[in-house]
Amino acid sequence: MSQEFNNIPSQFDNIVEGHPVVFISYSWDSDDHKKWVRKLADNLVGKFGINVLLDQYNRGGYSLIDFMKKGIERANRVLIIGTSNYKQKSEKNSGGANFEDQIISSELLNKMDSHKFIPVLREGSFSTSFSSIIETRAGFDMSDETYFEDALFRLSRDIWNNPENQPPALGPIPNFVNSKVNSPIKKELSFSDFVQDIKRLLQSPYSEIALTEMIESEGKAAYKIIIDKADYNQRLTKDVFNYYKKLHIEAVEKLIGASIIVVRYGTLKQQELFVKELVRLCKKPFKEGEISYENMTYLHLFAPSFLFHSLGMACLLFNKFALLPELFKEKSPQENALSCSISFGIAYLLGITHWHRNELNQYLEIPNGYFPYSTFIMDELESYFKEYLTFDNDYPYLYYSWEHLLSISLNYYGCLIGEREWFPMGAFLWGRKTLLRKEENFYTKFINKAFEEKDNWQPLKDGLFDNKYSEFLNIYNMAEQYYKSSPAFL
Repeated sequence: MSQEFNNIPSQFDNIVEGHPVVFISYSWDSDDHKKWVRKLADNLVGKFGINVLLDQYNRGGYSLIDFMKKGIERANRVLIIGTSNYKQKSEKNSGGANFEDQIISSELLNKMDSHKFIPVLREGSFSTSFSSIIETRAGFDMSDETYFEDALFRLSRDIWNNPENQPPALGPIPNFVNSKVNSPIKKELSFSDFVQDIKRLLQSPYSEIALTEMIESEGKAAYKIIIDKADYNQRLTKDVFNYYKKLHIEAVEKLIGASIIVVRYGTLKQQELFVKELVRLCKKPFKEGEISYENMTYLHLFAPSFLFHSLGMACLLFNKFALLPELFKEKSPQENALSCSISFGIAYLLGITHWHRNELNQYLEIPNGYFPYSTFIMDELESYFKEYLTFDNDYPYLYYSWEHLLSISLNYYGCLIGEREWFPMGAFLWGRKTLLRKEENFYTKFINKAFEEKDNWQPLKDGLFDNKYSEFLNIYNMAEQYYKSSPAFL
């Protein structure tokens, strides 16, 4: 029995009716990127019964140009996989991505109300990875592999016209006669739900107001929890210390989780929302006749300190440094935790310990610790960063990187009170031993990059040290001389 080798079916011949048809538009950035797109297509086909038109499924000899034109026309939905390279290629006058973008743009301009085209973010942000006509459309963020399955499920629901965010069925016509007005009860979001909502809002260019109000509302709620319990007319003991520590970390944990997400994916404007909340949390009204025992009002700085350090570490972790100059320049007005009449920089209020080392060791039950404040901050924030790190021992070195940069920045930006040559010390001095031993970890890589890349070092390019390598190098060398006075340096 002979076989017919001339009649080779195309993807269009194999489309199963009654199932949605999707065309995937993307650029051939790299082999890894092509494999990721293939994985996405295979999942849509195998797990969710969606017909997928993908160039990688074509048999040999099939015209790519014909495939693109016919595929986009035949598809019910078109997934546009966004990367910076896709945007660059689509804006040039050559390549498949540009050809597809021309077809897509033409159809969108002719049918501006079309929901056919779905942006799927693979890397970067919507503004850096899509052309202007695409980036304004609601899409799906699949840049974080951790949430790939979740995003895949929501995307598939949308393709099947059963989106997660569809409105409920219309209710009956109400009877307003003799009806009582009931005040709505606001649902309290869990930590994970709050963070997921923040991430969802970041995906949409139309959610700026909702995102702003959500963060501000959570900041106000956290401040109310803190101010309602701000009773400093008692002596500071280990139990009191631990009570306020627990109260404050629970008050701001949603802000901490959201801050990491917004630093990673958000704009500078969105990141600055957390600076405003830091200022709010530093505020402490002074009532007439109020009495505060020594060191007690320092407890008021717990919550903003946790948030401050989480922002700093997130900036380093995700290589986003434009926010840091804002942290070092912002001031807390009068009626802050330390004074009813003097403004302080929030970096001074939150970036150092105001307790003596021996006292803090006593409260934390750390025997003879050199830098108990570092241990305190590291321990409290570790759980929030674990999921973003590859190895368990990455976390302390991430903190060392932040604390070292913080120390020299506090001096450079004049945040400290007293001698300019004063540089706060911390646990990062222990990390410097790995630098001397030429070990490879987050801290050593971060510091070495400064000397290898010089003016191209990303923190400088994003605005730290007035964008000048010479300024950074000068303050760094000054700090080195000061650090050598610490036993931990040796």
